[in-house]
Amino acid sequence: MNGKWLMISSLLVLAAATSNKSASAARLSEYEGTIGSAKVKFTIVSEATSLAGGLPPGPLKGEYFYVSYLTDIPLEGEIGDDRSVTIYELGENNKRTAVIKGQFPETDPQHHFANKTKLESEVITGTWSRLDGSGTLPVYLCSQSDTFADMEHRYINAGVQDDKALETKVRAFRSAVISEDKTSVSAMISYPITITLDGRHRELENATELLKNYDHIFSAKFIKAIKNAVPHNMFVRYDGVMLGDGEVWFDSDGKVKSLNN
Repeated sequence: MNGKWLMISSLLVLAAATSNKSASAARLSEYEGTIGSAKVKFTIVSEATSLAGGLPPGPLKGEYFYVSYLTDIPLEGEIGDDRSVTIYELGENNKRTAVIKGQFPETDPQHHFANKTKLESEVITGTWSRLDGSGTLPVYLCSQSDTFADMEHRYINAGVQDDKALETKVRAFRSAVISEDKTSVSAMISYPITITLDGRHRELENATELLKNYDHIFSAKFIKAIKNAVPHNMFVRYDGVMLGDGEVWFDSDGKVKSLNN
């Protein structure tokens, strides 16, 4: 876990350095965590005008999804002057159906930011409940990345023109890996590609070479990591879209450009 958060911190810096801010772009702040025991991922759009610093007081909007379903649920709410944050879940006809009453704590109860003496908006803690007050569950969200884009074109910084088409290809690759459809996997890769064999980097020129080494590349551990990765609202920077914790990177056409096995 410590290695993961160290990597995420490095990627945050890269995202800030390489994001292309367009006139229609907004700061998309990505969080992941849990509501109760269910894993969730949030995108919060605030009135921030730069990637530096925490999220400012004012209205917010966004969306979130449960990792087990990958279905977006729209959000609206408000960030207070007192580090409070209220987030409403919207249902049919944008009717408010549930609320998160939370705050940005100064320290992280799960210790992902142990090197920071005082947090800004890196962590959200609080409770989720239906508007009638029933079904109360604890909430913990941890910042993953910030970038300038719009929610319909969140991968634009990597040159992706159609987010849904890109995610369709990512999910197809992930499914092929999980089902061990080796031929399909090999066809979804951009060659030449560099992989690691016996601790050494090796460049594969085509699908034939990849298939010869397939079982050495796609070990049980590597397949499990890809299976556990979430193929929706992924991390992006100028040179690609990342699946999982960097196991696989995709180019703007949805082809695999890097396998970090």
